[in-house]
Amino acid sequence: MDRAHLRQLRRVLDLALICLLAGAMLTALEGLLSSVYGALIAAASVLITIYCYRRANREAANSVAYYLWRYTPIALFALVPLVVYLWWTGEGWSAARLLTVLRLTTTFILPLACLLYADRGLRRALR
Repeated sequence: MDRAHLRQLRRVLDLALICLLAGAMLTALEGLLSSVYGALIAAASVLITIYCYRRANREAANSVAYYLWRYTPIALFALVPLVVYLWWTGEGWSAARLLTVLRLTTTFILPLACLLYADRGLRRALR
């Protein structure tokens, strides 16, 4: 594979990560806010994610700054809401809540982890 093809694959991975983050935000907000506010918040999260990814791509691949810029949107828009949902909702572990966590894990957390792993492999291949 040449460098141009590897860069194109990284762009596709970036788009997939951004879509997953936007989908997670919309899913988390669908019951809390009206659809207009949820779409605005999801759009803001996409813009922040794009900004962070562009800043990360300007940094050296092995630097701490690269990883901070790269993983900040994921922590901010995916992991923090999930942790808040799991620990501060005040509900016990019912079957419905367990199914919700399982759905989030299989439709969001696991694909996100796979994409991040593939992105890291592509970044190494570019070096």
